[in-house]
Amino acid sequence: MSKILDYLIASEAPPKTLDDLFDLPEVKAMNLEEELKQLMRDHLTLNSDGYLAGKVPEYRGPLDRHMVDRARRAANRRGWRVEKSRQRTQHLNNRGGLMLLDENNNVIEGVNYDLAPEQVIEKCHPACPQSQEC
Repeated sequence: MSKILDYLIASEAPPKTLDDLFDLPEVKAMNLEEELKQLMRDHLTLNSDGYLAGKVPEYRGPLDRHMVDRARRAANRRGWRVEKSRQRTQHLNNRGGLMLLDENNNVIEGVNYDLAPEQVIEKCHPACPQSQEC
């Protein structure tokens, strides 16, 4: 799938419809039809005009305040911080969750605000080997 994505990102005029995408000589030459169909099922959809569009993320309800606070405390112990999405509506670049940042505002994980508080806690407290106590 990365070959297809790399080609689409690098192309100056990406295809707009599904038929255009399947008719690309690069797709036919690399025998990537099955891979492309899987990519379509996983990540792309057609909008009402028949153009390719990203899938709309599932609605994430309001986050549990207690779990968000636990995630913030876990991140603070590592020297990181948690940023919560502030937008009311969700879209592809904002999934309504959390983002984990280091002290220089570099994103560690959750670039699209797509982390749940449990995922932040797990990232901040990696599983310990059984020989050690955590």
